[in-house]
Amino acid sequence: MLSRTTRRLSEAEPRGVRRAPLLDFRARRRAKEDAAHGALEVIDSEVRRAWKLISCSGPPCCPNTWLIEAEPDSFIYVGSWRWLKEPADQRFPGTHVTIERLPLSGGILAARTSGPAISVPDATDEMRCWWTWKKDECAILSRSDMRPEFLKAAGLMAPH
Repeated sequence: MLSRTTRRLSEAEPRGVRRAPLLDFRARRRAKEDAAHGALEVIDSEVRRAWKLISCSGPPCCPNTWLIEAEPDSFIYVGSWRWLKEPADQRFPGTHVTIERLPLSGGILAARTSGPAISVPDATDEMRCWWTWKKDECAILSRSDMRPEFLKAAGLMAPH
């Protein structure tokens, strides 16, 4: 089950929220807005399945990029350079995930897993090409947010 709660940022957290690349003016504006908003969303969920949406092992080449099935019609997209690293055996790092994200920008402040690592279904290069979500570091998605070709390749097509 997927739960979403909100908590206030601690006194120290706004400094971390305001960090953004110096020349990325859009990111700097969004970071200021998040800090002023003063809240953090905590996403907590069991992991039904997870798909790795990159073909390499992640940083320093590419961010760790996952699509996590939380419920039959709820998914968590995570694309992060720092969080949810893949274990050496190419599995998702746990059966339960907790993510603390900024509600306005979708930026991740913390993410952790618990439980044993789980097998990841094969994701073909073709399937990765059909993936189009790149708006936030972390987002809650439904089937309607995904292309039909991706749903079919991932085995997520709704029964007729």
